[in-house]
Amino acid sequence: MVKRSWVRGGIALYFPHQVLQIDGFSQYSNYPRQIEFGESEYRFPTGTVTRKVNPIPARYQAWDRHAELWYRWYNEKSLLSLYANIGLFDRYHDDRAGEVIHTQPGVPADTLRYHHSHNLKSFLPDFGGYFHTKVGEAGEIFASAEAGYGNEQRREGQLEERLHNGLATKVYEVESQIKSTNLETKGIVGYSGDYEINDNLGFSLDTRLSHQYIRLRASWNGAAEALDQYNRSRASARFMLNWGSSI
Repeated sequence: MVKRSWVRGGIALYFPHQVLQIDGFSQYSNYPRQIEFGESEYRFPTGTVTRKVNPIPARYQAWDRHAELWYRWYNEKSLLSLYANIGLFDRYHDDRAGEVIHTQPGVPADTLRYHHSHNLKSFLPDFGGYFHTKVGEAGEIFASAEAGYGNEQRREGQLEERLHNGLATKVYEVESQIKSTNLETKGIVGYSGDYEINDNLGFSLDTRLSHQYIRLRASWNGAAEALDQYNRSRASARFMLNWGSSI
């Protein structure tokens, strides 16, 4: 059975010099995973080996949700824009399974059964904003800020068994669990303007200061968390002289 459903909706509200917009999305999936099958023959001087792959039912099941909010305020000189996004992603089952059977005359069949499983849970919110306002007739002050957070839990497993006379013997088995979180923030503030000295001469000025912070944490199979983080700041200024004449 295949199940897929999704819902999308939104609303926008307009007020004097203001706009509020809300959007949402949800999607649920539940259906058979990719099925692998086939049969092939390999001819050798000692005989023919037949390789057959039989599928075993495995499923893909997931539920994704996402919400977004925007707010804007403006007047003749200024603009303020704010946003927030929140995403929830669940992969309950993302599996593959099957049997690989090798047969040749006079030799008992060799059967290898495998099952690969994978699931994932993520929480991903981020927020931000932008503001600018005019200064005099030619200048502008601007600022922007963003912040994002991620929390992810992932589990993966692989199991391979060899079947002989109805008995299963484990050949390979491994399971891993990974947890990770990350945080990133950045901001910019600056000033820009175009100025005229006379009819033929003018100049442009642009200055800005920015800062970025990133922190990453991760652990594998319950081990101590590994931490990686850094700060980066930058200041810049640009001056441009403009000259022109008309004939």
